[in-house]
Amino acid sequence: MALLLVALGSLRAPRRSPRFSPFSLWLLKLLGLMAVTLILGLLGAEDLFALIHDLTIAIFIYTPLISMGHIWQQHRHHPRLCGFIAAVTGLVLLIGTYAFFIEPQWLEVTEHTLISNKLNQSVRVAVIADLQTDRPGAFDETVFEQVNAAQPDLIVFMGDYVQESGDAYYQAVRSLNVLLQAANFQPSLGMVAIQGNIDHGDWQSVFIHTGTRIIDQTETLDLGPLAITGLCLEDSFQLSQPIAEQDKFHLVLGHCPNFALGQVDADLLLAGHTHGGQIQVPGFGPLLTFSRVPRHWAGGGLHQIEPGKHLCVSRGLGMERHTAPRLRFLCRPELVIFDLTPSSQHVNSLPH
Repeated sequence: MALLLVALGSLRAPRRSPRFSPFSLWLLKLLGLMAVTLILGLLGAEDLFALIHDLTIAIFIYTPLISMGHIWQQHRHHPRLCGFIAAVTGLVLLIGTYAFFIEPQWLEVTEHTLISNKLNQSVRVAVIADLQTDRPGAFDETVFEQVNAAQPDLIVFMGDYVQESGDAYYQAVRSLNVLLQAANFQPSLGMVAIQGNIDHGDWQSVFIHTGTRIIDQTETLDLGPLAITGLCLEDSFQLSQPIAEQDKFHLVLGHCPNFALGQVDADLLLAGHTHGGQIQVPGFGPLLTFSRVPRHWAGGGLHQIEPGKHLCVSRGLGMERHTAPRLRFLCRPELVIFDLTPSSQHVNSLPH
C-alpha cells in the first residue's frame, strides 16, 4: 500500500522544475520509489527474500506506473523523452513477463559426457535437483517425462523437494509422491536421494513406494560399475569434508556444493542448492548463490577442479518460494543428464 501511495504521489509532482530537467525528474521519482522500498523492506521484511520480493514489485509494477504517469505529464512538451521512457517501460514489462511467466516453465535438458578409464561400461545418470515445489503439477510431470525419455541407468535426487508449511506441506508431499509413482522410473542401477536444506524431518515420505534408496547419513554405495557417496545435509555444507578415494569411478552427491572445496577424492561431484542464482547478469553471473564456491561454479555447469575431477552444479528445477519472488532470468530450470563413458579399451555398455 505504501508503494502504491508513492506511485500515486509521483503524479502530483510538478511538470516543470527550475532545478531539474524532465528526464531528471523521472529518475528522481524512480530513485525515490527504490529508496522507500528499501527503507520499508529493511524495517519490515521477514528476511532477505522478502526484501527482494518488495524490490521486484517496485521494479515490475510501480516503476511502469510512475513512468506512465510521467509520460502523461510530459507528452505534449517532450515527446522524444516520453518515447524513450515508453520504450524503457515496455522493456521492463517484457522482462517481467518473461522472468515470471515464461522462463520458470522453460525446461532445459543439459547433457554432459565424461570419459574415464575407471569405467568398464557406460552409465547414464539423470540429476534431479531442487524440485522445490509447493504445488506439484504439470511442470513436474514434464520433468519426469524427460527423465524417462533419457532412459537413465541411475537417477539421483539432490534435495529440496517441497517448500511449504502446515497441512499444505503434507498435501504437496502426497501429490509429489503420486507423480513419482506414476512416472514409474526403472533405472537399472536404481535411484538415490539425499536431503536438501528446506526438507522437513520426514522428507523421505516423498519417495514412499518408489524404490528410491534414501541417504540420511553420509555413506558410500557400491553400484557395480561405479561407487557413489551420498553426503548428509550437514556434510555437504562443510568446507573441509574429507572423502576417501574409491577403486571404481567415484560419484559424490551433496546438496550444497561447498563440499567441493574440501579434500574430495572423486571423479564427479554433483550438487544443487544454488538454483544457479535464479537471476543471472551477463558478464557477472548469479547475483546470489548462498554457497562458498566460486560464483562461476555456483551459476551452474560442469567445471574441472583438477585433472580427473569435475564438479557439476545443477541450476535446479524449481524456485525459492515462501516470501521470495517466483522468477528466473537467464537461468532456465535444468535437468542434467550425464553420460559416463569408458575409455576406448572398454566397450561394454549397460542396456538402455
